[in-house]
Formats: sequence, structure tokens, C-alpha cells
Amino acid sequence: MLLISFLNRIISMIKERLNNNLNNKLKRNLKKNKTEIIRFIIQILFFIIAPSAFNVAFNGIKYVFIQVGLGEKIQLTTFVTGLLALLIYTCIFGRFFCGFACAFGSVSDWIYLISQKTQKLIKHRINLFSNQGVKVVAKIVEYIKYFILFGILILCYEGRWNSLSSFSPWEMFARLRAGEFGINANKIAIIILICIFIATAFIERFFCRFLCPMGAVFSLIPVLPIFNIFRNKGNCINGCSACSKRCPMQIDLPDDDSGDYDENCIQCLKCFSICPKENNHAQIKTIRGNEFWLIVIKVLILGLVMLFVKII
Repeated sequence: MLLISFLNRIISMIKERLNNNLNNKLKRNLKKNKTEIIRFIIQILFFIIAPSAFNVAFNGIKYVFIQVGLGEKIQLTTFVTGLLALLIYTCIFGRFFCGFACAFGSVSDWIYLISQKTQKLIKHRINLFSNQGVKVVAKIVEYIKYFILFGILILCYEGRWNSLSSFSPWEMFARLRAGEFGINANKIAIIILICIFIATAFIERFFCRFLCPMGAVFSLIPVLPIFNIFRNKGNCINGCSACSKRCPMQIDLPDDDSGDYDENCIQCLKCFSICPKENNHAQIKTIRGNEFWLIVIKVLILGLVMLFVKII
């Protein structure tokens, strides 16, 4: 009888543990799906109402350098006000625009999502970053976007950008989204854009990580730490690294007390939904657990900013 009672107790404990694990997994999946659905809806919304926001901001930078090169006054154009508005917004809220509102970034996410679903369907996964050496090389290659930014600004300053802008895949994407595609479109720009989309199918946020000049600008400006994402490393599971592996920018979240911030974080919140211990959070303690409302606030403020500077 004692043996039977002992076995029944063991079985009950196992069932309880399995139920707890199952409930935790279901909660994580629900949280993951909720976050991704909300982000998907917001991306579609901004793609419809402000598809050219990324181009407006970068045109502001190019305009400033063109005017400086010509020795002429810098007027407060829509491009300049759009640039200033997004820079100030990013200083306060981080690169939320990149993760939720950039049309090019959104299309990149959708291409990668379709690719992942297809790979899962055919049961053949391609993971280019499974090798540590590849990750190290990728971290070095990320600096290419700064050279691209520098090169474009030099061309603008010297007054030669207009003759070369038709080769830009970014400009081509903006034209395609605006319905300005015709037989006179630059074939080289189209080929480059197609190559970028192909790379994006296998490397999440390929353009954003390695080539985006506007992303390079955003990563160079200081960001207030109040809304940044951190984790309590002391509470992490040994050898987990789920958040780093899930991050489209392949960054490691800083510890609460480190004071560090990775300038490449696009605030997509994928690290939130993947963490098995719900260990990732905003810096402000009163916000923790209410990140959904923080997203709503950021979206509303970003929408008002775009409306004010007439990007929408």
C-alpha cells in the first residue's frame, strides 16, 4: 500500500509538472502570437498611410549636404522637418520606426516570413548563422552601411548624387511603392533590389543590418535609456540565448545594471515573446508588464509626428 501511494504521488507530481510546462508554453505562444499580430497590423497600417517616410527622412539628409556643398541656405522643407522629427523621436523612443513603421523593413519582414513558412513546409531549413565564424564575419560586415552612408553624403556634397541616384535600390523601392515604375526604370537598380530581396529571404533584415544608410544614421544618434530593452542576466537560463538567436539584428540584450545599449536594436520586441522566463523588459519599472500600451503610445506619437510634418 505504501508503495502504491508513493507511486501515485510521483505520478501526480509528474502530471502537475507537465501541466505547468504545457501552460507556460501555451502562455508563451499566446504572447508571441499576440505581439507578432499587433506588430503585423501596425506595419500594414504605416505601409498604407506613410510608405515613403523612410525616403523622406533620408532625402532630408541628402538635401542638407547638397545645400552645404552649393553654399546655399538650408530651407525647412518637408524633407528636413521629416528628418528632424524622426531623429528626435528616435532619440526618445529608440529605433521603433525601424521595427514597426519603415516600409522597406516591413517588406523585408514579410519576405523572410514567407521564406520561413516555405522552408518549414518543404522540411528543409537554411540557417546561415549556425556557425560562430559566420556570426563574427557578419558583425564586421555590418559596418558596410556606414561606408555607404559616407559615400552618399560625399556625392551629395560634391553635387554628383543626382546623376547616380537612379542606381539606388532604395530609390527604386520608393518609386515602385509610389507606382512610378515604367520602362525607363534603371535596370541595374532593379537587379540590385531583387538581389537584396533574395538575400532577405534567408537573412532576416539583411538590408537593415548591412546596407541601410538611414539605419546607419539612427545608430549614430544618442538614445535615452528610459524605453530601451534590457534583461536580468542573473535570471537567465544557462546556455539559453533564445533572445539573441531570435533577434533579427543578432544582438545581445544588455543587462539591467550595465547601462549599455545596442544601437542596432530596432525594438521589434521579438525577444519579448521568445523568452521562456519573461525576463526581458523596459528600463522603467512602471512600464514592465505593460509593454502593449507602450507600443500603442509609441504608435500614436509617431503617427502624430508624421501627420505634423506632413509625411502622412
